[in-house]
Amino acid sequence: MVGRARDGSGGRCSSHHGRVVRHGCPRHPRDRYPRVPPVTGAGAAITVRRRVAWNETDAAGHNHFSAAFRWLEEAEHLLFRCLGVEPALIDRIPRVHIEVDYADRLYFSDVIDVSVSVARVGTSSCSFDFEVRKADGSRAITGSYVIVHASSTSSGSAAWPTAVSEALSRPQEFTRDHSA
Repeated sequence: MVGRARDGSGGRCSSHHGRVVRHGCPRHPRDRYPRVPPVTGAGAAITVRRRVAWNETDAAGHNHFSAAFRWLEEAEHLLFRCLGVEPALIDRIPRVHIEVDYADRLYFSDVIDVSVSVARVGTSSCSFDFEVRKADGSRAITGSYVIVHASSTSSGSAAWPTAVSEALSRPQEFTRDHSA
């Protein structure tokens, strides 16, 4: 007899074959870990006001597509600092998925607001929504991305430290003005 799995699955693989397995499904390693319900909804958020720099524009005079990635990463790192996350942990959170939609052009010296907000906190991952707005409030760029807390001792992911998970999940808003 197989004992009850900690994740409540009865020891069965949650994928297509439903076979009873004692230590997780060898074909689906994710089934080896207990399921923790994700925290969804409005979590921590930050808005950074800044100007589009000359080196963030292309030959056509508007923002280069890659500038959005730097802006959201800058805002995300400021958010982590506001939350008191240790720099050593920030080094272990790679981006594993990103989606970006470009709605309008931004030009050199335009004042923009870059907003990053926590959409979902999982066991070892965190999903963010972000947007870049022009000074008039219109959206220029929107998107979402996912980071994962990488283990410092193995090649896989690791659960967020409790304090970090709680800080990311707690609704709190920060603002920074770097537009001068």
